[in-house]
Amino acid sequence: MAADPHQVIDKGGYIFSLVSGEEVVGVCALFNNGDGVYELARMAVSPAHHGKAYSNLLMQHCLDKLKTIHAKKVYLVSNTKLTAAIHLYKKFGFQTVFEGPHPVYSRANIVMERAL
Repeated sequence: MAADPHQVIDKGGYIFSLVSGEEVVGVCALFNNGDGVYELARMAVSPAHHGKAYSNLLMQHCLDKLKTIHAKKVYLVSNTKLTAAIHLYKKFGFQTVFEGPHPVYSRANIVMERAL
């Protein structure tokens, strides 16, 4: 994806960047899986900007966009070791639907989703 980020957009997805001044401090993407289902992916905030609630802004923006386009469901794949991320997802209403080794992402062990 890094080599060709336009593929996300070409397939009906979205890429968001959070900018402070002239610096990109956070990013995330919504991958379109069809039938109103999107994957929230690649969410990251620069370590220099942790603790500023930027992840909350990114998450809220993604959920607002999903409502605007009348998406049905959003899911994400993560790892339970990322306790701050898991806390964020739960705070925004995501629920665990699978826990264990992921068949595609070797570092992932949890799938969470939320109806919209």
